[in-house]
Amino acid sequence: MRQLFESMKRHASEAGELLAVSDEHGQLSRRELFARVLALAADLKGQPQTIGLHAPNGIGWVIAQLACALAGKIVVPCRRSLVRLNSGTSFRMHRSSSFLSPSRWQG
Repeated sequence: MRQLFESMKRHASEAGELLAVSDEHGQLSRRELFARVLALAADLKGQPQTIGLHAPNGIGWVIAQLACALAGKIVVPCRRSLVRLNSGTSFRMHRSSSFLSPSRWQG
């Protein structure tokens, strides 16, 4: 994984204005993507080892997945329907887990 993030850093530095990722809601350059990944990874440092990821496929997912990898976290994808149907009753996260949804990293 270290090589992936070293490569991302190099690409952000050398050709940061080039498109890195896009979805139906927008796009990010290499520099923007790397900056958002770094910021979220820093926020995740004090969080539990296992992170439940609740987000649709898209830019936010890419940011969260990469940030979790950079922070050394284990990602557990959570389907929206599972979270919605079971929130407040039988869906519980272990206390050594954390839950991540788009509002935590997208503006």
